[in-house]
Amino acid sequence: MPLFTFITEINGSTLVEQLEAATVRKACEIWHSVSQARPEPFRASLYTYINPTPIEDSLNAWCYGGQSAAGHAYLTNIVATDSAEILLCSEE
Repeated sequence: MPLFTFITEINGSTLVEQLEAATVRKACEIWHSVSQARPEPFRASLYTYINPTPIEDSLNAWCYGGQSAAGHAYLTNIVATDSAEILLCSEE
């Protein structure tokens, strides 16, 4: 299953969170229930509004914005991420 990385700017802070989901839209739905950013709680009526926007000239990257339960605006960049561990440098 694909791994998605959510990079969220909210209230002067940056949060990085990762989760697995079949699609980016499903990842957003799950993110609404587990994110430390505390986005507006997911409701069935909200599902029609979950539509991450592809970032132009980028592969597997989207942006998504909204308002937290506390009323703070947020902007989230979502990247489909390789779940394999990648080394910082080669170990020769």
